[in-house]
Amino acid sequence: CELHVVHLPGRGARTGEAIPMAIEDYVAPIVEAILALPPRPTACLGHCLGAMFMVEVAAVLEHEHGFVLEHAFASAAPPPDHYFPSTAVFDHSDETVLGTLLAIGFTGTQALVDDPELRTLVLPAVRGDFEFAAHYSAQDHLLSPISAPLTVLTGLHDWFAAPQPMPRWAELTRGHCELHLLEDGHHYFIESHREHVQALVLDTLEGRPRQRGPFEAVPMDRWTMRTRPRRGSSVELHMARRKPNWSWTWRRRAHAVGGAARILVLLPGLFDTPCPVSEVEALDPDVAVLALEGLDLGGQALENGVALLAAELAQPQGALGSLILAGHGFGAIVAFELARRLGGGIQSLVAINSAPPHESFQSHTHHAGDAFLTQLMHLAGRPDSAGEMNFARVKRNLITAARYTHDLRAYASREERDALPPIRAFCAEHDFLSSRHLVQRWSALGEDVELVYTTGDHFTPVPARDLVP
Repeated sequence: CELHVVHLPGRGARTGEAIPMAIEDYVAPIVEAILALPPRPTACLGHCLGAMFMVEVAAVLEHEHGFVLEHAFASAAPPPDHYFPSTAVFDHSDETVLGTLLAIGFTGTQALVDDPELRTLVLPAVRGDFEFAAHYSAQDHLLSPISAPLTVLTGLHDWFAAPQPMPRWAELTRGHCELHLLEDGHHYFIESHREHVQALVLDTLEGRPRQRGPFEAVPMDRWTMRTRPRRGSSVELHMARRKPNWSWTWRRRAHAVGGAARILVLLPGLFDTPCPVSEVEALDPDVAVLALEGLDLGGQALENGVALLAAELAQPQGALGSLILAGHGFGAIVAFELARRLGGGIQSLVAINSAPPHESFQSHTHHAGDAFLTQLMHLAGRPDSAGEMNFARVKRNLITAARYTHDLRAYASREERDALPPIRAFCAEHDFLSSRHLVQRWSALGEDVELVYTTGDHFTPVPARDLVP
């Protein structure tokens, strides 16, 4: 058994070289190097961004040169069509880049913080990786499936590569696909559990029964159930069995509930979100803006909270046809579910910086500490992210979000799409939390969908007048 390591331009031993931005500039030299080796069974393993190179290389080897890999391993990486965008990272300050590395658990972050010379050497390559990822994730990846069997390794607590979409890797192989879950794994488990990763790879290649270890092989039909978040004692608080706690507290227009239009902005309180709507005073006086603040679902199923909210809206308060449902982040998912519950009898649905429900994936962030959540909000651009947050409520609502995205099935029926109102989806240029290529997939939910591109980050407010068709 021989081991060959790929050194990419601008990284490792090739530090100082230019970092290409086109996938072809990486794939072609790797393919050439593999074909130059003596002919023998070959397997490839890629971790994180390396998994993207691995599957692209495997496809070119097979479809252009007739060379089929013995096996392919994808580690800590979502499938290509769900790759992390990173648009808010590579062109930001060193502090933001280091904060991102810290958030995803890069073990060498502290050394970079402490050593300015090391930062000067390493950060250009790190920025290059994030920039390449941004370019890569913005493209459509219609790879032809490979024949090699595929093994996918993922950590349950990997914030960078949430475990939910991992079964989509199976679409990229005509061979057998296995999913292996590491219960206590974060993004860099390839370092923290190096020996176990090596053992799993060798056992797989040599056809040996896998020795007992921390990685659990999870069958496809049990994947959703196995990775579904469970509420731990640390967040199972008294709110868990109570009615969702909501209040109509932010009223810039105190009148006209039955006026020409009402804009209902849903703020589910995942991160005590600031109001995502600005310049309300510029609206026509007949337009009422009401914000549902601090929606606390207590970790329960989203459908329960939406049912209660729908019943409240169904009271005689004026025609639903004048209602505009607007939601920011996960609030857009709440708005979507509410629109479905109300039968589409509303004027329009507005999604602000949110992936659509069938493409929304939440990692197990509710297990994270308060410091991580604060850092995450700082990276996303939340104003006063160092200020006070109700972390208990945040984690309860993160459970709701994670459960929703685990249990979700795509809304594919024509009847459901036809019942939805017109949709406007806003997409911020530097949104750290909602990637542009996923926001664009709101268009799959109907024919009357408008995509609106804005500047700013995840928390940059949208002018109220832009919510009105």
